[in-house]
Amino acid sequence: MKEIVLSSSVDLTEGGCNACGIVKSVCYTLLVNGREIALDGLSVHTVVMTIVLTEGWKQSFEVQMMDEFTLFTKGAHQVKLIEAYDQFIYEGHKTIECSNKINEVNQLFNQVEEILRELFEVDNYVFKLSDAMASK
Repeated sequence: MKEIVLSSSVDLTEGGCNACGIVKSVCYTLLVNGREIALDGLSVHTVVMTIVLTEGWKQSFEVQMMDEFTLFTKGAHQVKLIEAYDQFIYEGHKTIECSNKINEVNQLFNQVEEILRELFEVDNYVFKLSDAMASK
């Protein structure tokens, strides 16, 4: 089993003028196969995308007559991602609908594991929180 470790850091910066206060910015990273990868926010899609791209999947954005979607391919295998308002639909040999934002990290990991296992046939990962995040 490969281990994926989620960590976060917090930056506090000033807004730049007298009216602006201090702004809190949380940055998330995944440690995957010995590589730290910065996430563009913590969501189901960003974690799924990061893992499948490290597994050798290719990502493309497809535009058809009335549809636009993200297509993940690896060999003959394809998974389509359709984005609706905070609802994501993953279509492969089956369909999984989920909310993109899940505030509870363990629920997020469970949703990501289901998508990886059922659609991308990737099930050899174990998700963990960094020591700093686990102690919060």
